[in-house]
Amino acid sequence: MISTVKIFKNFSYLTTGSLLCHIIGFFLYVVLARYLGPKNYGVYSLAVSFMTIFVLMANFGLDTVYIRDVSREKAKTDSYFYSCMVLKIILSIVCIVLLIGIVSLLDYSQLTRIAIVLFSVSILFQTNMQLLSSLFKAYEVMKYSSMMMVFRSVTSIAIVLSLIYFRQGVLIIIIGQSVSYLISFLVFYIFSIKKKFLIIQYKLDTELILKLLQSALPFVTIGIVHIVNLRLDILVISYFLGERAIGLYGVANELIISLLIIPTLLSTALFPFLSRKVNDKSTLVPISNLSVKGLITLGVPMGAGILILAPTIITVVFGDKYAESATVLRILSLGLGLTYARLVFSWLLTAINLVKYALLEYVYCLTINLFLNILLVPRFGIEGAAIATVTSSIFGNLYLYYQTRRFLPEIKFLGNYCKPIIGAAIMVICLILVPSINLGVDILVGIVVYSLITIFLKIFTPQDYLLFKGSSLLDD
Repeated sequence: MISTVKIFKNFSYLTTGSLLCHIIGFFLYVVLARYLGPKNYGVYSLAVSFMTIFVLMANFGLDTVYIRDVSREKAKTDSYFYSCMVLKIILSIVCIVLLIGIVSLLDYSQLTRIAIVLFSVSILFQTNMQLLSSLFKAYEVMKYSSMMMVFRSVTSIAIVLSLIYFRQGVLIIIIGQSVSYLISFLVFYIFSIKKKFLIIQYKLDTELILKLLQSALPFVTIGIVHIVNLRLDILVISYFLGERAIGLYGVANELIISLLIIPTLLSTALFPFLSRKVNDKSTLVPISNLSVKGLITLGVPMGAGILILAPTIITVVFGDKYAESATVLRILSLGLGLTYARLVFSWLLTAINLVKYALLEYVYCLTINLFLNILLVPRFGIEGAAIATVTSSIFGNLYLYYQTRRFLPEIKFLGNYCKPIIGAAIMVICLILVPSINLGVDILVGIVVYSLITIFLKIFTPQDYLLFKGSSLLDD
């Protein structure tokens, strides 16, 4: 008998907070795309891509180490926190200097260079915000992590909308974004002290700092390779095609990235639990299998629905000037349906101390993605970048599944696709045959049809429902 209530409670907190953040973030990037236009939005998107990569470098995998170790031993909370903070400040400064040097060597416009450098300042604030989030996650009080995310999003959109109202340009908007990270960090650092999660310390443990650097090295490598892989298409497009092409590709890519929030949240909620249950396969395997099945059941219809509705989505949400993005969105939607459970395998391998296989997967994917981008983008433009991204993602998903099955042969994956594909196919037929009224109605029709087919096909078994409710754990 086990209880899964805490996992799903934390998942619900993370989901609620992140959904609010993504609704706000989605609204924000739609507003920015419309306000700035393809070229200036391309400048903004490229600055975000560089900043995201260097935030991962400055984080150095310390958040994962913090969650893993503090979730097991709460006495490490303060010493680990302040040691990580010092490391992050030093690494952030190094990354900012490095980024300025790299950008000065690239053949970008002056506006693009200034935008990237301005956004790099936020690395200092973002990395330590993420450390605070790791503190709350280690204590499995995800509601505070969600509160911080929502606060940052609300602050950000309030600042950006104010700047748009006063007709400010992309550079001032980027400065406003950086200020929102600073405000959020200060507010929640004070909050964590008031709530007694942290005690202010001034003494640093040099030995611990060196230990953290060593422990975090595999995770920072994974993080950097993963985020470079995620943003590689933007960087290659910037080299071959310029800012306008980045803007056209970016709106489709950001939409797909925003939909990856569900597997990201589930994996985040699961990781502390899986780390504690590393030697308990009777718990580890059923929870992982249910998570994989649930994500596939969600991902397949999402991908199928976007494949059919992509032109309408692009024109309704972003306007006719982004119509060329529809084909990119269709290609990327294929990857969404086929790789939605990927993160569960990656974090599961990390939890059972097989992080090297997660690292190898990211390296392989990056290599394939880079090769295909260089090969396809000059010939096929932004559609070639989308093909490269989907191909590398599918390979990565299969590789992670293979490695997971080597050590946990009870984990299931491919068999979970049969019924969702049938349900998605029926949903697609209905969307094609039913006259379209508007995008909202089309989405509602798709959800209703797929939900009914899911119930009819009995995708989830009684054992799944029992496990979800935490009543009992039955053998599959």
